[in-house]
Amino acid sequence: MTPIVAIDTNVIARFLRKDHSQLFNQASDIFTRCQNGEFRLYIDPAIVAETAWLFSSHYNLPRSEIVKQLITLISPDWIICPQKRILVSALATFTRTNLSFIDCWLIAICERKGIALKTFDDQIIRVLKKSKSPKSGRD
Repeated sequence: MTPIVAIDTNVIARFLRKDHSQLFNQASDIFTRCQNGEFRLYIDPAIVAETAWLFSSHYNLPRSEIVKQLITLISPDWIICPQKRILVSALATFTRTNLSFIDCWLIAICERKGIALKTFDDQIIRVLKKSKSPKSGRD
């Protein structure tokens, strides 16, 4: 059985940003070894959320660039990322709105599971009116 190794936001950030050569090389080695079948990588949805926050708040990257990088990151078969479809949906909402990634994640979860979302956040309510979420909104 192929071992599984979890990575955190720091590894992802160094790999995608390439802003620290030594740490980029170490992160790159992790991904290369994984791609070569030595082990599989586990990336938790919470780590994806933290990475989206880091890239938007600290690096001020455009949302479209953040989404492109994160979808590319979680897409390979050798990456274990629970709820990939929900993450991709949340990332799509993140691209087209000004909502936080966590709000986008909550909307995607509710849509996927058919759960109504009650909120007082007017921005979320506007997005919900355009989405397939059942019985959502303020009332």
